[in-house]
Amino acid sequence: MPLKTLDLSGGDVELMEAELRTLCARAGAEAVALLDLSGVILAGHRLPEKIDSLLFAALLTSNFAATEELSRRLGVTAFRVMYHEGRRQNLYFDKVADDTILVVLFRDSNALGRVRLFTEKSVTELRRLVAAVTRPADKPLDLPQARQAMPATIMAARST
Repeated sequence: MPLKTLDLSGGDVELMEAELRTLCARAGAEAVALLDLSGVILAGHRLPEKIDSLLFAALLTSNFAATEELSRRLGVTAFRVMYHEGRRQNLYFDKVADDTILVVLFRDSNALGRVRLFTEKSVTELRRLVAAVTRPADKPLDLPQARQAMPATIMAARST
C-alpha cells in the first residue's frame, strides 16, 4: 500500500472538531479523539487533562494496531470496531480510514448502543473530511511560501 500523508489546515481541523463536538453531545460521551495510527491527535474534544495527551494517543493507537494485527493473523479481514469496558469508563474505537481511528470515551456501559449509533454517523462524515486532506506521501506540497523561499536557480531546475 502506498504511503499517504494528511495535509491539514486550521479549517480542516475545525471541521473535524465540530463533528467531534456533535458526536460527544449526541452520544453522551466524556471525550472523543480522532487519531492517526502513528499516535498523532488530529482533532479532539474534551480530552482528559489528567493524562498526557501524547501518552494517551500512543496507548490508544498501539492498542488498536496490535488488536488489528492479531485479528488479521487470525483471519479476520474486516476488523474495524473495538470496545473496552471498564469499571468506571469505557472506550469505543472505530476505524475511520486506513491510518485513522476515532476513539470515544464514555461512562455508562448501558449507553453502548447510543455511542455506536452516533459514532457510525460521525465516522461517515469524518471519512469524507479525512479523504479530502489525504494525498500520496511522494507528492510534494505546492506551497507559495516554499516557492518564495527557494533560490531562483532551484526553481528553474524544478520547472524543467
